[in-house]
Amino acid sequence: MKTLRYLLYIDVLGFADLIKESPEKIAPLYHEISMMNCHHHCDFETIVFSDTVLISNIGMPRNGFDHTVLVMFLCEFARNLMLRLRGSDIHFRGFLTCGEF
Repeated sequence: MKTLRYLLYIDVLGFADLIKESPEKIAPLYHEISMMNCHHHCDFETIVFSDTVLISNIGMPRNGFDHTVLVMFLCEFARNLMLRLRGSDIHFRGFLTCGEF
C-alpha cells in the first residue's frame, strides 16, 4: 500500500567547490546539519548523504489539520537550517513536495 508522504529535499549549493576551496567549512556544516531539530521529532525521518538532506513524515496525514501541521514543520526544518548557516556563506535550496511513495 502506498502512503502519502511530504518530502523536504535540501541541497547544499556549490558543495564541490566548498570542498576544494574551503574544506575547513565541511565539518562545521555537517555539525549544523546534525543539530537540526528534525532529528529530534518522532513524526519525521531524516536521511543525510553528501550535500543532501531528505526529511519526510512517518505517519499518514488523516485530515486537513495534519496536512497543515506537516507543511508547517517541514518549513520550520528548512528555516532552522537557514538560521544555523547564517554568516557561514553556505547556501542551500529546498524543495517541498507531497505524493505517494
